[in-house]
Amino acid sequence: MNFAPFLIVTLAFAEKNAQQSSTDFCASLYKELANKTGNFIASPFLIESTFAALYLGSGGTTAEEIRTVLHLPQSNEEIEENFKNLLALFNSQGYNLHIANKFYVKESFLLNPIWQKQVRDFFQIESSIMDFDNKIAMVEKINHWIREQTNNKIDKIVSVEAFRDSPESLILGALYFQADWARQFSTTDTIKAPFYKKPNLPILVDMMQRKKQVFSFGESDTLDAKFLELPFQSYEASMVLVLPNKIDGLCELEAKIDQVLQFRDFRSMNLNVFVPKFRIESKLDLKKILSNLGLKTVFNDTEAALYGLVTTGPWPYITKATQKTFLEINERGVEAAAGQKLLFGMPRSAISFNHEFKANHSFMFYIKIRNLVVFVGRVVDL
Repeated sequence: MNFAPFLIVTLAFAEKNAQQSSTDFCASLYKELANKTGNFIASPFLIESTFAALYLGSGGTTAEEIRTVLHLPQSNEEIEENFKNLLALFNSQGYNLHIANKFYVKESFLLNPIWQKQVRDFFQIESSIMDFDNKIAMVEKINHWIREQTNNKIDKIVSVEAFRDSPESLILGALYFQADWARQFSTTDTIKAPFYKKPNLPILVDMMQRKKQVFSFGESDTLDAKFLELPFQSYEASMVLVLPNKIDGLCELEAKIDQVLQFRDFRSMNLNVFVPKFRIESKLDLKKILSNLGLKTVFNDTEAALYGLVTTGPWPYITKATQKTFLEINERGVEAAAGQKLLFGMPRSAISFNHEFKANHSFMFYIKIRNLVVFVGRVVDL
């Protein structure tokens, strides 16, 4: 009997479930971030992978909160399999993606070897000893590491002041993505054109353009928005721009982020496309954001139940959680990076024909590898 077709279907189903859980968390995260003003970009996958790894060493209310907020399955085995499948998507065909996680601990902090092996095998998180008393040398080493992992796009993720409270350990995460468009924009075609922050408030920006070419395009009457998918080389990864039809329609569109991320009704169409060049840098307070989403006890020194991380001593808890993110869009393609730190303490429907996609007002975007969203954000000001 040939089990290969059954195995392929089973793996595809597991991958789809993993991507759906990731999409659900991405939508929840975006809704929380939408309360911010201005541009932002975040890497939901970097947050997921870090906290899912912590989940394997947690229990009680802490475990339940992590599982609920991240939309994780019930069993540890399924979580491990999900992230193994997701990381397998990163085959780097036509793009450059590098994800790295590191767990630094004091010599007195005895990690559970079972948990260490789990997170190394399924989340690619390594751990090492660091001298937390020599704060200047420690900060220099950490920032050097984050620069290496993000091609110097995230220059600094910690400072000496951040270690005033003398944490016992910290988790660092980095995700770097760079890719060239499958069909690049010509620099000679880039023009100065208006971008509307508000209906009557245009500013001049550098607008890239490609005319009378075939693009992957979609339109939704329900969402009152247009979708443009720009593939990167090899077509394994792409960037999707989501443009509300109304200049001031972004807020209404963001309220339907769940439907936005589920939209798949793309078709090939001849278009004139106008996309602004832009650069975004964000710094997100994950402790505040995740607490608002319901992840609270992991940040509480008396309630955090991360006992599976250690073999002896008091249980750790997270004192700080930060993500710094960078994105640049130009004629050649995209460059994006995310750096993250966690400090621990002890105690298709019918569409109307359209010849143009002009991103000349506020819009959303996401970068995906197949259907896994690795970056999500919005542009409201240039």
